[in-house]
Amino acid sequence: MSKRDPKDRARRPDEMSAEERSAREPVFDAFDEGVAPGGLRSRTDIKLLLLYLLEQVDTPVPVRILSDVITDRELANYFEAMGAISDLLESGNLEKVSLDGQDALTVTEQGRGAVSYVEEDLPVSVRTRALETVRHFLRLDRHAKENDVVITESGDGFIVSFSLNTGDTKLMELNMYVVSRDQAELLKNNYLEDPTHLYSSILTALMLD
Repeated sequence: MSKRDPKDRARRPDEMSAEERSAREPVFDAFDEGVAPGGLRSRTDIKLLLLYLLEQVDTPVPVRILSDVITDRELANYFEAMGAISDLLESGNLEKVSLDGQDALTVTEQGRGAVSYVEEDLPVSVRTRALETVRHFLRLDRHAKENDVVITESGDGFIVSFSLNTGDTKLMELNMYVVSRDQAELLKNNYLEDPTHLYSSILTALMLD
């Protein structure tokens, strides 16, 4: 068998025979609609990528963020990825937990064992892009919980309202007008990348004598 399924007991490479280690023929058994060139077309690889991401971040990740990572980077077919999550939950490689009222996933010890195959079976470019993206989305999610950003329609455009808080103290409120929803979402996402940097820049500019 050329690919190891995480549903099977994970074995380290040194436990495998030379013939097993050399069996690397690709298996393309997943739908590839919405998948960019170089993306994953193997159901086993999709499962391994999900396990790898959760093992690397070492914290529960909302299902919606994993979904966003898959679709944003066009790493795998959306429905194949959701099916892989279901399979991994059923086989005990993933565990579902509640995180701030939303479904999140964490990797089990059994799932961690399967990650030992990732270095060999998944392209480095896929692992790197996926891990960078999931960390990026987790950072945005954390900042969104700590800071208020509200987009409201106003005439022919949109008002983006930013609010930076620390505890019960509101450090900054800022309203900006843009002409399109895309611009509003861009401002929101860029702000959530690093709210304190924007606050420091504005404060520094205003404090110049």
